[in-house]
Amino acid sequence: MRRLLIGAAVLAAMVTILGVLVGQGVRALLDLDVSVGSALRYQGGDSFEVDVLQVITALGLTVIRLAVLVPVAVLFAIRRRLRLAGFVLLAALSVGPLTTVGKELVGRVRPTADDPLVAASGMSFPSGHSSGAATLAGVLLVVLWPILARRWRRWLAAGLILAALCVAWTRIVLGVHYLSDVVGGLALGAAVVLVWMAVFGLYPGDSAELSGRGRMTGQSGPAEPAG
Repeated sequence: MRRLLIGAAVLAAMVTILGVLVGQGVRALLDLDVSVGSALRYQGGDSFEVDVLQVITALGLTVIRLAVLVPVAVLFAIRRRLRLAGFVLLAALSVGPLTTVGKELVGRVRPTADDPLVAASGMSFPSGHSSGAATLAGVLLVVLWPILARRWRRWLAAGLILAALCVAWTRIVLGVHYLSDVVGGLALGAAVVLVWMAVFGLYPGDSAELSGRGRMTGQSGPAEPAG
């Protein structure tokens, strides 16, 4: 549990530092954000490609996150796996309000363009799509990790991380966020997952047996040394 809390603290510190730098309008960070945004922003006129980008970016929407994770939480609750149900539900529900608080505190205006590809409202830092995608990926990783054979776990982790990164990438490409926005969002989403893992005691060696292969039981088993 200590490692989870340390990881969450490091990520939270990253979000806080970025938020302070953004809020203070540090020139070096703004120049980097503008340069990356200019380099990555989609310049083509193909509406189909923009549609594809919007499909990818939709993975970070609150409605998608809840549509995936709430049924998972309900299923765990029905099976009396209350710790896992609580973890999934609270992670899914808490990241949105935390992101909103961050946006209001920092008060960063979104990037502007003469010909915006998509419409986006609200403040810019941190990116809600990025924090939502990171939370969704993290929760699915925790839930699916024990039921997969060891050889598939790296593929699962790589696929989920890549999906979250793709969502963050689309926010810059579509011109609705800066680089620091999506980095802050990804860090916030990951921190939320780690905090709720620690709260519910979901880590290798605990009674949920998250390190076990093929199942997650609610019964205590041989404990591994906690790092």
